[in-house]
Amino acid sequence: MPPRPAADTLDLRALDPAGADEGRAGERGETMEIQDLIDEAHGMAVRKGWHDPDLAQRTFAEECALFHSEISEALEAYRDGHDPAEMWLGEDGKPEGVPAELADVFIRIADTCGARKIDLVTALRAKLNFNSTRPHRHGGKRV
Repeated sequence: MPPRPAADTLDLRALDPAGADEGRAGERGETMEIQDLIDEAHGMAVRKGWHDPDLAQRTFAEECALFHSEISEALEAYRDGHDPAEMWLGEDGKPEGVPAELADVFIRIADTCGARKIDLVTALRAKLNFNSTRPHRHGGKRV
């Protein structure tokens, strides 16, 4: 198991390698527009070759399975005894922990939305607006 530093010991500036020309490290309190996340995640995936037209493209079902795989990695970090808010840098400098895996979920979803021209911003607003009209703990579910 990796060392378990206190959650506030991770310097997020360390996540932006010197001279990197793509993306930017976040700092506490930074916000990102949803469309900016989509554009950045998809643009990076294109530049890194994940949407090479000469290669077979993933199906939507495969993309959904990859969303699930990142959620499973977040669960595994928690099952390994890490606090859900704990994030650390692995030996190779890669961010690890539940927050890093949840970030991967967002990145994969954003890339898919960019690649497939899914208007996530409008869908999120529509769902939030609809959910605001639902009764308290609607559906009778226990969990």
